[in-house]
Amino acid sequence: FIIKYNEIDKMSLGKIFKKNKGSQKVLSTTGSEIDIISLVISILNKEPRPKIFWEEIGELKRHYSVSIIIDNSISCFGDISRDHSFKIIRELLSPLIYLEISKLDIILTSNKSPLILCSDVDSQSCLKADSPLWIGLFKYLQEPYYGCDLSSALNFVYNINKERNEYTKRIFVLTDGLYERKDQAYISRQIQNCTQLDMNIIGIGIGSYPIGIENIFEKVIYTIEPSNLLLGLSGFFEQIHVTTTEKMIGFEQGGNHQD
Repeated sequence: FIIKYNEIDKMSLGKIFKKNKGSQKVLSTTGSEIDIISLVISILNKEPRPKIFWEEIGELKRHYSVSIIIDNSISCFGDISRDHSFKIIRELLSPLIYLEISKLDIILTSNKSPLILCSDVDSQSCLKADSPLWIGLFKYLQEPYYGCDLSSALNFVYNINKERNEYTKRIFVLTDGLYERKDQAYISRQIQNCTQLDMNIIGIGIGSYPIGIENIFEKVIYTIEPSNLLLGLSGFFEQIHVTTTEKMIGFEQGGNHQD
């Protein structure tokens, strides 16, 4: 099930998860993160060029919190939709094995409370080939639910990520978005709460008919060919100025984005 390293789209993966944090911090005269103790000392000593800011130096490393929600509903994992949904999961999870993601959460929806397959663990140990996570993942996805509660899974992800202040946050929600209009509106408000706290959240369409995702997410992607997933996702992280709504529906080989 796991994609081999030499088959991963490493260029796209590098754009999605850029190395973003220095290996150590030193005090500097410029920056944005103030050290309060150094600030007080500099005021007392009346230093002309005080070193009161923390600056990251050294080799850059990846410092991410990644949360993945999988909508385990009948419409996503029924007979018609199952094949596409599993392939998307494979394309999203496999690359994380080869990255040092220190905070990984994988959550499945149910018709009650969300099923937490893993939380606050590193990706390499959690997703290795002999990890028990794979057994649990396949077991639960072969028994999808009617009336899944996506909002409770989002609430769980929101609560754990708001405490991870030092991490760059990526949240991927795999769903077809086929919810009642009132439920879509409520889920959309939860997503807005996430984005207000700098949580980068993207809806990934799964199944055969994911038309509901455009009504829920500001950023959405759906590709008929799952092997294009990383290439499509990388487009969200290439632009300097990000628009409010980014949609790549029907992303296909050749780089055509169809809205």
